[in-house]
Order: sequence, then structure tokens, then C-alpha cells
Amino acid sequence: MTKGYDRMSAARCDLDLLASDLLRVSAGVAELATSLQRNPLTCWLDVPPGFPSGVQDAAARLVGTLQALLDAGADQPPDLAFSAVAQFSALREDVAAAVAALNDTGGVGVTRIGQPNHHRGAYGISGSVDRAGNRLWSLISHLVRVKAWSMSGQLRDGRLRLAPDGIAVTFGEPAPRAHAIADLCTE
Repeated sequence: MTKGYDRMSAARCDLDLLASDLLRVSAGVAELATSLQRNPLTCWLDVPPGFPSGVQDAAARLVGTLQALLDAGADQPPDLAFSAVAQFSALREDVAAAVAALNDTGGVGVTRIGQPNHHRGAYGISGSVDRAGNRLWSLISHLVRVKAWSMSGQLRDGRLRLAPDGIAVTFGEPAPRAHAIADLCTE
């Protein structure tokens, strides 16, 4: 017997995976900072301010917002989701700045005597952020009310039209129907 789709169960699963990814990001930036601090040949000039505590704090705040999003239940207005997306975007930018500084040939991650960058963990952090972004959209799609959606274009393999190549989703309250407005005006 097949069970129906349970939005809240799917959202809880997404939140668990998303929180795990954000924990990996926090642990990864802490590990990078520790390795940079222990290497006497590493130049700290290009490290973003507040690294790694700023990234760790942002990840913890985002998990709190995501828990509130889940607690609000299904078919909610998009306000918390917009807040979560804004927080995630800031976190992603902070991580990207840190990784860029680590990979910059004149900055952090390149020793003063020209040894190669030994911070391979930066790629793992970026991967965790990418996974978290995908899971964030999945979580939002389970919980937030969809106002409208549309598909555009088609992918082709030469003979078959396989799938749309773009899906646009608008979150929020659906537009009121004309008869609902007319009913309100006659009362």
C-alpha cells in the first residue's frame, strides 16, 4: 500500500539534511581557520572580517529561521522563506569570499615562500553550501504557499522533447478571483 505525499515529513527530512550541510560548513570554516592559524608561513591579510565566527553565527541563525519555517507548517505565506533565502544568500557570499581569499594567489592559502595552497577543505565547504541551497529550495517548496508557477522552453535530445528547461515559481497569496471580489462588493 502506498502512502500519500506528506509535506511535513518531507520538509522535516529536508531540514535535517540542510542542518547537516550547514553544520559541515561551520566545521569546515573552523578547520580552515585553525590550519591557517597554525601555519606560520600563511599570510592572513585577505581573510574576511569575522572569519570563521561570522560564518558560524550566520549558519546557526539560518538553522533557527529554518526551524521556525518548519514550525509554521504547510501553506504558509512566504515571509519566513524570504528571510531564510536572504540569510542563506549572505552566508553563501561570506563563504565565497573566504574561499576566494584562500585561493587567491597573493592572499591566504598561498604561503609567503610560494608553497601551493594546502586548503583543499575549501572545496568541501563550497560543496556543502551548494547542497544546502538546493535543499533550502526543496524545504521552501514543501511549506510555502505557491501563488503561480510556469514552465518555459524545452530540452531536446534531437527527436524527443524531454522536459521543460525552466520553471518559475511565485510564492504568496493567490490573486483573488473575480467572483470573490464581486461577492465582497455586494455585501
